[in-house]
Amino acid sequence: MPEVRPFDETLRTRLQEYRTAGREQPMTMSDIGQELGVSSTRVNKYMLGKPEGNVVELEAKIADLLKAASKRRDSVVKYFATNVTTIIMATLELIRKTNDVGLISGPAGIGKSVTIEEYRRLHPTALAISVPRWQRDGAGVGALLFDECETRAWGRNTSRAGFVCDRLRGSSRPVIVDNAHRMTESARQWIFDLHDETGCPIAMVGNPEVLEEIRRNDQQFSRIGIHQKVELDHRHMGDYARAMVAALVPDPQDELFALAAQVAEQRGHLRALRKQLMLMLDLVSTHTYAGDQARAFTGAHARLVRDYKL
Repeated sequence: MPEVRPFDETLRTRLQEYRTAGREQPMTMSDIGQELGVSSTRVNKYMLGKPEGNVVELEAKIADLLKAASKRRDSVVKYFATNVTTIIMATLELIRKTNDVGLISGPAGIGKSVTIEEYRRLHPTALAISVPRWQRDGAGVGALLFDECETRAWGRNTSRAGFVCDRLRGSSRPVIVDNAHRMTESARQWIFDLHDETGCPIAMVGNPEVLEEIRRNDQQFSRIGIHQKVELDHRHMGDYARAMVAALVPDPQDELFALAAQVAEQRGHLRALRKQLMLMLDLVSTHTYAGDQARAFTGAHARLVRDYKL
């Protein structure tokens, strides 16, 4: 009789709850296996309490999947396809398949961060961080990645960086670093060292200046395998604006589409439009605007920092 390997019964119960929670039909073993990047047979045996293979590695993936799922439930980001999102999705997949270190660069406000959120929804075991200015060094980036992992298994005799490496080593799980242009040279070196230690595919995503920052260090520049520049196709900006309005605004009024297209053409592009639409939704139900979306949108414009008039 094959030996039954030890496993975390609580984690198995949580995975079973995840399989059914808020769903009309429970997820199949194949569905869960696809999210975890393992076979449906491994998932099925684990759910039956008879896990096979590297149980520690499997449970690490399960724990991080459940933590990521909890974060996704709190997300209200609306995703829709543009030429930028399509290119970024394809590039992230190429980086994942080649287990390379890649770079995606493009102007602010074109949908890079939204696409990362959608990619993470489709690949729940991917680790994705966004670098703020106050955590732009190596220690800060390492702490962000540590926080993305389920850390209840962390023993304090192991460093946080060591825990992250142990968690990811040989797993081929994608690591995505958004706002990579904010990273210091030491933070980028931390990322390259992480790749050396784990072999995981890593995508750095940032504004155009990130490439120039990396160029200043010949050794780091030589480590970039894939580089993809992205820009919105302005010929279709009106279509993108219309798609965002339709995604965010219940029963949008015709005049709103034309105003939204004007904002999308300006600096900040779709990010600026998203902010203005969200503020408009707060204003439109007030007595001042009485359901007039176009006037509320113009009112929102006046309350935001804009260097042009509608």
